[in-house]
Amino acid sequence: MLKRICTLFGLLVIAAIPSFADITLLTFTGGDYSPHFFNQTVGWEFHVNQTFNVAALHWFDPTGSDPTAHQVAIWNNLGSLVVETCVGSGCAGSSYVSHPQNPNYWQTPVTATLLAGNDYVIGGFVGPSDPLVANATAVTTDPLITFRPNRYGDHGVTSLLRPDNNYSPQEFGYFGPNLSATPEPGFYGALALGMSGLIVVVQRRRRAKSL
Repeated sequence: MLKRICTLFGLLVIAAIPSFADITLLTFTGGDYSPHFFNQTVGWEFHVNQTFNVAALHWFDPTGSDPTAHQVAIWNNLGSLVVETCVGSGCAGSSYVSHPQNPNYWQTPVTATLLAGNDYVIGGFVGPSDPLVANATAVTTDPLITFRPNRYGDHGVTSLLRPDNNYSPQEFGYFGPNLSATPEPGFYGALALGMSGLIVVVQRRRRAKSL
């Protein structure tokens, strides 16, 4: 029995890791994937429902043919930079992901923690002729976050800046930047603690029967 429980524990951990290792937090449908017109930071705002660790920052690219290196960042509701990295072709550590269900994207691993109850903004820098999606028809998010309106920055800037202008909540504006998440390490700790407790209980029962 103890051997079976240990085996079950190992299988549960193995099954849990891929499920939580990389959660793409936002997907969308529809929209027009076309070149942008000017230098600008575009993105979207979101509310964090449960504390999580950011695994990577993304940039949507359905074919993998966008040659641009994009600066992508997350800011908190006070306007402070939380994390920033280069995403896309030519960026160190960036890789292309062909996803069977979600839009294809570039991703670059990062390390950051976003706290439950707080609002954040994710944005990426685009330039003339740099393609991205405008006016998606619908968005879907993981329960970790709640989608808020799209954000856009001033035209003609020369570098990444926090996008502070809001679209209407009914309009899904621009999509380029995205993020993926891993759960808090406490998830695995709680799983291990629970299974360890179960093993101890079984061991005690076996000893009691042998007396």
